[in-house]
Amino acid sequence: MHYLLARAGTALRQPHRVPGFLWSRFKAAFLWDYYFSRLPDPKREAVDEEDVRTHEEVVQGLRQSGFDLHDIHIDASDFTDYLRRADYARYPRYYGGGAAPLFREKALEHYLAARLLDLSPDDVFIDIAADISPAADIYHRLFGCKGYSQDLTYDSGLQGKRIGSDATGLPLSDGFATRMALHCSFEHFEGDADIRFLQEARRVLRSGGRVCILPLYLSTEYQNLTDPVVLPKGDVPFELGAVVVGVRGYCNRFGRVYDVRRFVSRVGENLDSLTLKLYQVLNAAEIDPACYLRLAAVLEKS
Repeated sequence: MHYLLARAGTALRQPHRVPGFLWSRFKAAFLWDYYFSRLPDPKREAVDEEDVRTHEEVVQGLRQSGFDLHDIHIDASDFTDYLRRADYARYPRYYGGGAAPLFREKALEHYLAARLLDLSPDDVFIDIAADISPAADIYHRLFGCKGYSQDLTYDSGLQGKRIGSDATGLPLSDGFATRMALHCSFEHFEGDADIRFLQEARRVLRSGGRVCILPLYLSTEYQNLTDPVVLPKGDVPFELGAVVVGVRGYCNRFGRVYDVRRFVSRVGENLDSLTLKLYQVLNAAEIDPACYLRLAAVLEKS
């Protein structure tokens, strides 16, 4: 739903996009099943289900693969203080300035990333695949760091505090940044872009620099998520060995959910000079029942 609200807001601000938005809503309402039928097998439609047991199996699998998981308990009062200081009302385009559905999940991601990155005035921070997120500006105001936002949709190159490029080919010098974060964006990197981003992060980060990825999406099966009505005709970005999961209202062409084996082979075996720490968030639902943040990763360059 939050993707739909964002697209509706964009259409209202840019009237030339209204016909495209209306056509996409027509397809979603009346043609979704047809587009889903054209997806490659194996496939299934997403259903809401209790996944506590799945999460426990994933955690067990990560530990059996040699990963330590550090438990995090969110302090509700500290999070509330962060919301007050961040003042999302300054950014009405972003989840209605704090009034739209799932806002608290997104704010929780910003809060925890800042905490895990341990931001300071000495840092140069990049919000990777930021779109309209105000995270870089909030981090600058709250922690004094120099903040940049990067996205493929921005004008090409380094333009003030914006970086227009693919995340796997940043137009930046070696050692440009000390901190990066990917808030609900790493999963959308198609093909081998997840692996290539790790290579690019090693280049762009200074020694001791960190990148935070959250949420980190894992399950007991390897999945490629999609909303089939947004896929261009003939363009199928899905991977061999993955179950294709159609998600109504997802409004994204691709999302990757690792199983433990693929997480090891795609991330764990491509770290080189990066060290990896995994974190398990124990009480996100206490912040808001709609919050789904359970796993986060921090990679640090040696």
